[in-house]
Amino acid sequence: MVPDDCTLVQNVLNGDKHSFDMLVERHVTRVFQLVYRFFSNRQHVEDIVQDTLLQAYQSLGNYGQERPFIHWLRTIAVRRCYRELALRSKRAETALPALSGQEQECLDHYCLQAGARSEDPEAALIARDITARLLAALPAREQMVLILRDVEGLSVRETARMMDISQLHIKVVTHRARRHAQTVLAAMALGKEPHTRSQEQPV
Repeated sequence: MVPDDCTLVQNVLNGDKHSFDMLVERHVTRVFQLVYRFFSNRQHVEDIVQDTLLQAYQSLGNYGQERPFIHWLRTIAVRRCYRELALRSKRAETALPALSGQEQECLDHYCLQAGARSEDPEAALIARDITARLLAALPAREQMVLILRDVEGLSVRETARMMDISQLHIKVVTHRARRHAQTVLAAMALGKEPHTRSQEQPV
């Protein structure tokens, strides 16, 4: 019989390091997918995933079995990503370039039509790049909330738990982030040069 996650965790705590390797093999793909939501550089993603796994190993004794192990592991990854985004957001404001003609066409055809999906790989890459640039214009907390709520599809409660802040705070930041993202996207579409916002706003 294949041991479940809780059994593997207990084995690790009892000194069986191989059981942690089994946990990693079982869940590392989902951790990679999550971190890729926030960062596009593969080496950077790999570094954050490694940091996440190391922290998980070192704090395994704190894992409570009231929720799935993957949820606990993803929470560690989210908080690690947030720290990185917060550090990046402290840099000076920089101008984002306006959309090129091809990017504008992609935006009009795919990004601004609710529910639209591109079957063209090139268009999909362009849309991903636009999304990354748009998110880069938002403060770290807004980036985090938008990705968890609108991309990962997490509930307000799940997002609040992962980020360790109140559900009311999540609701406020979600509303603000969506409104801010629309403003930035409109500026990019009109050929203006939106600026990144380095400071977090109070609730």
